[in-house]
Amino acid sequence: MELRKNGSLLACLTASCVLAGAARPSVTAPCQLYANDTSSRSCWVWDLSSVPQHNWDVNTSTCPDDCNVFRVASPCSLADNYGCRPGSGSNKPAPAYQESNTDRSCYALGNLDHPMASPLTSVVGADTGLLLVYTDGDAGRRFTYRLLCNDNDQGGPDVGVGIIEHPGLDYTVTWPHKAFCPTKRKGVCPPSSVPPAPMPAPSPSPPPSPPHSLPWGTVPRPTVPQLQYYQSEVRALIHFNMATFIRDGDPGCSASNWNTKAPGTAGPSSDPATFNPDKLDFSNWIESMNAVGIRNAVMTAKHGCGHLLWPTNVTLPGGAEYEFCVGKEKSAIKSNVAADFAKAMTAEGIRIGFYYSLTNNFYMNVLGKVARGTTGWLPGMAQGVSQSEFERIAFAQLTELWTEFGHFSEVWLDGGYPLSMLAEMKAKLPVWQPNATAWNGLGEYESAQDTRLSASPVRWVGTESGLPGKSDIWSTASQAGDYSGAGDPNSPVFAPPGCDTHLQTDGWFWTGAPVRTLSDLQQVYHETVGRNCVIELDFAINRSGLVDPAHAAQYAAFGDWIKCQYGGPPGFNTQFVDATGITTIAGNTSSGGSQSGVLELKISPPTQIDRVMIQEQLEFGQRIRSYTVEVLNSDGQWTLASSGQSVGNKRIDFLSNPAEVSAIRLTVVANQAAPVYIQQFAAFKDNGC
Repeated sequence: MELRKNGSLLACLTASCVLAGAARPSVTAPCQLYANDTSSRSCWVWDLSSVPQHNWDVNTSTCPDDCNVFRVASPCSLADNYGCRPGSGSNKPAPAYQESNTDRSCYALGNLDHPMASPLTSVVGADTGLLLVYTDGDAGRRFTYRLLCNDNDQGGPDVGVGIIEHPGLDYTVTWPHKAFCPTKRKGVCPPSSVPPAPMPAPSPSPPPSPPHSLPWGTVPRPTVPQLQYYQSEVRALIHFNMATFIRDGDPGCSASNWNTKAPGTAGPSSDPATFNPDKLDFSNWIESMNAVGIRNAVMTAKHGCGHLLWPTNVTLPGGAEYEFCVGKEKSAIKSNVAADFAKAMTAEGIRIGFYYSLTNNFYMNVLGKVARGTTGWLPGMAQGVSQSEFERIAFAQLTELWTEFGHFSEVWLDGGYPLSMLAEMKAKLPVWQPNATAWNGLGEYESAQDTRLSASPVRWVGTESGLPGKSDIWSTASQAGDYSGAGDPNSPVFAPPGCDTHLQTDGWFWTGAPVRTLSDLQQVYHETVGRNCVIELDFAINRSGLVDPAHAAQYAAFGDWIKCQYGGPPGFNTQFVDATGITTIAGNTSSGGSQSGVLELKISPPTQIDRVMIQEQLEFGQRIRSYTVEVLNSDGQWTLASSGQSVGNKRIDFLSNPAEVSAIRLTVVANQAAPVYIQQFAAFKDNGC
């Protein structure tokens, strides 16, 4: 399919709607938009007039209280500025208005007389959505509708995504609806009077984070899946696929082992039968997960080689079978490993997820998200895989993965995804897996645009060592992503930091390398869980399909230490606490206020302690911006023991001078909103575990 003018949408005003507003001139806005399909001499038509004309009040996605209201009209409708203070706003005919929460003054977002439009994908199909942009709003404000083809047949904009302002004065609303699915008509499209909208494009280097200044009282809050992600604290990230039998790497397959049994491998990596665990036993995996206290597990259903752990029905170009997987004629393993994994974990009460990399697929000759065609092609690889075919196959396999194995707690997209696949993935993920967080769901880090895949993103902390080395790590991060690990306390985007790390001293997939020491794992725990992160701990399953005995022993030792020292995830058996449940302290009650919130706990009899733990009640967002902890020594003097900025889900501070104390005192020096909700404040000593 080719779209006229290099793939841009051609829109016309035929059958356009006539719109009118009080004391404003009548205007016309495009209600039918077209794209030519030259391959079949037909025309794709988006009929926006089928969406009932209505105005919707939408906040920013992360500002639940006391926010500016955005009044958004249905596409092809005129927004109503009835809530604006008389004489305070523009009379421009706008698709949306921003109403100030302070004085009800209003700003026109875009101008219906200045539309632009483009399909959301370069190749238009029956599920292609639409980008509808209006420019020339007040002070240059621009408004964009991201109209997603979806099964939904009622309702308005996606309030989970909300209004995104990025960059400044550029506002975007996301809207899924079945009315935004085009239909095909015979014949060439009518001529267009609407220019194409510029499509988001990646920048050559990561842009600087935009300056944020959250109004006092505005606190981003987690979605339910993000809150559950935080509460899990330690998760299993299972590496088990073709690379297990070849070598560690992404991809583990290479020209030197593809059609040859290279040293140290179990066979040629091109042969599906090389993947052959002869003692595969999920109950063995579960035993080690239970030993650590893990209740969530993600498995590599597809890694860089392109080998799948389920028998896909998706076909290659020309209808050829995708046979590089289990359950096919050439496979040694005839069972559906992904389905068996899901069944076993679910029966044990362990929530599941799957890893599917869109970065590399050696079997389809895809490297760095780009199909290479005949470059570097080897016998045994799939033939004729163009970029569009790669993306078709990948999305079809994700469809199988996200719809056939039950409900997930997490989806893993290591390395991100091609931006051309974003729209359809973003439309389907919340429908098929509404309870899942999305690793890398914050978006493409190299993009200057907001390319979030999910309303429940998890961001990478920036290192695979498990040792971020940051004093303060925040629950929020800039929309363009954050490799630094620290996050951004002034960002409106809630994105928990995920800390993936390996148990072996070398490699994600099983290599036979030694495991890390217990003291190393303890440091990992304190630098991740103890700094507001979640550990995603590697389970490198061996070639028999089991947890290696040396690995199992170290998982058990790590779990025993967590239970002995802290009570085990996700909750702590606190040693010295005289408060239970949620404690509310005032903190500052306005921006720049001087009031401090104080929580004091008695320890009787006086006891030697060496660390304290603080937890915020994250349902209400991360509110603390600065705090101190003091201890009451035997001489009756309060002494500063620790201080910091970020608390979030959990903060573990070691005292600068361990001492016998009779009380500890938490002072919230600065906070983003009031009151401050403390879930736990506890003291601990080294139990010698």
